[in-house]
Amino acid sequence: MANGGAGVWFSQQPDQRWMEKFVLLYSVTWMLAIAAIVVSGIYEWFGAWEYFVVGLVIGLPSVVFPALFAVTDASKPWYQQFWFKTNVWIALFSFVGNYFVTHVFFYVLDCAYTIPPGYELNRVALVFYFMTHAYFMTYHMFATLILRRLNPTSYFTKAIVVFAMAYSTAFMEAFSIQHFPHYVYPDAYTMFFYGSFFYAVMFIVSYPAFSSLMGTPNASLHYFAIHSLAYSMLVMLLLDFWRLYLGKISGGGDVEFPYFNSTLKARKTEL
Repeated sequence: MANGGAGVWFSQQPDQRWMEKFVLLYSVTWMLAIAAIVVSGIYEWFGAWEYFVVGLVIGLPSVVFPALFAVTDASKPWYQQFWFKTNVWIALFSFVGNYFVTHVFFYVLDCAYTIPPGYELNRVALVFYFMTHAYFMTYHMFATLILRRLNPTSYFTKAIVVFAMAYSTAFMEAFSIQHFPHYVYPDAYTMFFYGSFFYAVMFIVSYPAFSSLMGTPNASLHYFAIHSLAYSMLVMLLLDFWRLYLGKISGGGDVEFPYFNSTLKARKTEL
């Protein structure tokens, strides 16, 4: 991996190194904030507006603080700075994940969020769009640091490392929110062990994709955006293939896939 070899955690590029260290620091902050909300039970008083505000408070610092304080390259305009291009990549990837992939996820795992409705986009609460930005920034930056540190020299070794990180990420996220009563699923064992593998597919694709950008400091904003959208499409295809050909992990449930409407169901029945 460029910008560092085996045994090196952070990039040699000043702007990249600043962003990596900032994400590590902010990750501790948002994790503590989420833990405080869940442990205190304050979410029981939240309505749609309060959840929306929480999403903003968790998600926006990933953009606002770098915009104000990041180390930048004086030879580039603001929209070509590393902090901005990184945020665009994560924003596009997490947006596609929430807008499309969430429905595949809910269908396959028969799970759902039961927070108060309101402030939604495509039947997904906006709080999740903002919070996923912070989550995914943390996940992908940590994965990049680990891949740089280990610097696997073979495709097989890299595949093992990426799979381990992807599955660990998916499992720990599922495990950490098990006490949040507004995230419901039929079976904890199925969710933690098999559902985590389904979720991990996303990171198996995105971790090496995102880390590869660390070796392209002069890549344009356009490249970052197209790169993110291309890998988002790959994730969507892989998970939808699972939905079509492997079906639901839990083997039942009433969650429907929103793009498979009643007209198509009736036509299929007639055939």
